[in-house]
Amino acid sequence: MPRWVPADPIISPHSPGRSRPRRAEDAGMSEVPQRWPGLLATALRARLRLALGRRPRFCGVYPDRAAALAAVPPRAAAGYDVDGIAQVSRTAMTRLSDWDRPVADHLQRMLAAQGGLSVLDAGGHLATKYIAFATELDVARTAWWIHDLPAILTAARAAQEAGEIPAEVRFADTPAEAGAVDVLLCSGLLQYLDRPLADLVAQMAAPPPAIVLNKVATLEGDERVTLETIGPSRVPYRMRDRARFEAEIAAMGYAIADRWRLPGLQNRIDTHPWLPPCDSHGYVLERR
Repeated sequence: MPRWVPADPIISPHSPGRSRPRRAEDAGMSEVPQRWPGLLATALRARLRLALGRRPRFCGVYPDRAAALAAVPPRAAAGYDVDGIAQVSRTAMTRLSDWDRPVADHLQRMLAAQGGLSVLDAGGHLATKYIAFATELDVARTAWWIHDLPAILTAARAAQEAGEIPAEVRFADTPAEAGAVDVLLCSGLLQYLDRPLADLVAQMAAPPPAIVLNKVATLEGDERVTLETIGPSRVPYRMRDRARFEAEIAAMGYAIADRWRLPGLQNRIDTHPWLPPCDSHGYVLERR
């Protein structure tokens, strides 16, 4: 049977951060315990799909975002700032899911306490959360700004002109353009964010009194980066060391007022099924 070679480098689970020759046995496949035949079969299927040009959802393990991007073939689309990616799963994201409810509840609580709420929705896409939250949140009493990548904002503005996004939603090319806001909302953003959260906050007009995070991919141990297939593109997906991330939050001058785990929202890397899946957490942070 001929050998096949994955398209991107594989890191052995027992040598984190170190690239290996791109053969299955050099990627730790020969060291998967015999009691894990199911995991081995899953990995082989994922890598066979990869070799045949049918990429699994999550592929490869890399020490950081730069290494993941470097593994994308030169002519392939990479990252989120790509034409056409804005429409992927758009309809599904405008529906309120159980994973959204903690965020909607916290925003409604803040709105009720203050009588109004200004929000910078970073990574807000095509106003998907504004639309989804409208069933639970009095969005008419909010000033809702969306900041995203240029390709996403171009698609969002076109959708608003076509009447697909409410006219009340405003778009910010830079975080500072929204002015001082009450809340920074990052729902499903941090695994794709190309800079530290502290840098995003530093780019705002003023540090917000509250930050609401949701769907933060976390691990109980060293972080890793994989490549996620999203529509036409391959996007770095960061799974953070939870303890380290929460220490970074404290260093930013914020306290964790609430934290929740999202049951059922775990992601395992198809090519490395022996690695533990990431959990997904939500947070409410308050400025000290």
